Amino acid sequence: MAKLFVNFVLFAFLSTIALTLAFDDAQTIIAELSAKTNNNWFNVGNGLANQGQKLSTLITRSNVAKLTQSWRRDCDLVPGAPFNASVDSQPTLLFGDLYYADSLGRVYSVDAESGIQNWVVNLSTGLDTYTIESFRKSPFVDIEHVYVAARSIFKLNRATGAVIWKRSSSGDQRPGPDGRPVDYYTTVGDVQVVGNKVYLGIASNQNGIYPTSFLTPNATYNARGHVSCWNKYSGALLWKFYTDMGRPDLYGAGADVWVSPGFDLPTNTIFFGTGNAFAPPVSPLSDAIVALDLDTGVLKWSYQFTANDSYSRQYPNGPDFDVNTHPIIFEVVAKRQSDVIPRLYRIVGAGSKDGTFRLFEVKQASTTGVPLAIIRCDPGSNLGGFQAHPGYHDGVLYLSTHASVNASGVRVPLTTAQPATWSAKIIAVDVIALLENRTNVIWNNTIGPGFNLLSFGAANYAGGVVYQPINAGYLRALNSETGEEITRINPAPGANGPFGANLHCGTTITRNALYIGYGIAFSGTFLRGGVSRWALPVNLTSLGLLGDLQDWNYIYA
Repeated sequence: MAKLFVNFVLFAFLSTIALTLAFDDAQTIIAELSAKTNNNWFNVGNGLANQGQKLSTLITRSNVAKLTQSWRRDCDLVPGAPFNASVDSQPTLLFGDLYYADSLGRVYSVDAESGIQNWVVNLSTGLDTYTIESFRKSPFVDIEHVYVAARSIFKLNRATGAVIWKRSSSGDQRPGPDGRPVDYYTTVGDVQVVGNKVYLGIASNQNGIYPTSFLTPNATYNARGHVSCWNKYSGALLWKFYTDMGRPDLYGAGADVWVSPGFDLPTNTIFFGTGNAFAPPVSPLSDAIVALDLDTGVLKWSYQFTANDSYSRQYPNGPDFDVNTHPIIFEVVAKRQSDVIPRLYRIVGAGSKDGTFRLFEVKQASTTGVPLAIIRCDPGSNLGGFQAHPGYHDGVLYLSTHASVNASGVRVPLTTAQPATWSAKIIAVDVIALLENRTNVIWNNTIGPGFNLLSFGAANYAGGVVYQPINAGYLRALNSETGEEITRINPAPGANGPFGANLHCGTTITRNALYIGYGIAFSGTFLRGGVSRWALPVNLTSLGLLGDLQDWNYIYA
């Protein structure tokens, strides 16, 4: 009853906002506002700026160790499937209902408090490599709909799971090995919805299905990384931006978009990172952060982290230094040496597998971006450096990476052949001090070396606690001020036998609970996964309405 009352008041308040704005703009603002309330986390970054923080929570550094598991839902096994159902993406949540997707193509809605299933829909059309919709990214949830993508992008009815429309993510189907038409691009970033538009980054399938690609030394690489934009009502394609500058005749294939876009609404800009090229000549938009106009898809500016990076079976010597994190947008007031007085800096940042995290002003003077600062966090490698998305709160970045540790205790590029050397790391960086050229690393916490001590899931902040998922099967909760580890949470004790419940995604945080997806192994093997809820021993009726309203003055995050 308390949940129903709170949701009724919230809906009435948000509907009042909608009456004063254009409907699509109101939907976007409502989503941003509702992300700050107790039971909402509507997209992967809990906001279009991908900050990954929750401002209103009862879970703090003084009680996080008291969380207990209130429910756990393992994905159902499917006889005849080529792999298990794993939850590799952060669950999303709106008005008391939790949404997540698994690697066999099923999307779930459950009551967030009880774990009781509302509905489940299977969006795969078969059980082979070509027909499974293997969801690896988070659903996006708005007031009426759920959006989710793999080889296809779907718009679902939020109340029932019914498919409203379905489109090929890339619009590019070609004959597979057995002659059937197959979507050529099946790896995508997280779906994002802004106003009346749906955005999605696309990566190729040339490292999977086609024997004339990575699996053949004399491959002809022809996949083109891109970002697509659709009308959210009709599903009509509005524009597509290719990372080969629209010139496949000049640049080699690749430069895929693996991650979620980030958005700066005041400048009407979409940001995204790109991966390596598959073959030369290399596009200047590979291993880059790219800024486009939100409405037209026209290039505003870009910056290449690593030039001339060709990496594939045919070109095995490239470093493979993708820009591999969601762009994160925030603002601080600082006084750099060039400033007469302190001024506002509106910043976008992204991390690369080269081990660096780089900050830029969202508006650049030319089409070639210039970094404000470069943070060296770890040695780079093709499976090391930045694989995890950063967290942010109040001028502090929480940056999670991993590397190997050699016999002398020195961090070196990740060595996949020596898993006992792996070590995860997280640092807290004071952004204002960084811009002002002062000491800026607040703390540095490392674990390992040891097997599977890797960091792929996003770092998230709430209530003075920073959460760092570790692939070995537990979630670390650290004191945001000191970096001290407070506790560890194993979301699914006993799952997958000795392998544990591998964590590959961030933590969804509400007023009194955490939601943790689990299942995929470091090797890419799909172990049996699911979602579990860890909660404080607090009666929800005691939380009150104030917790829902207190963050509405903080619109953009």
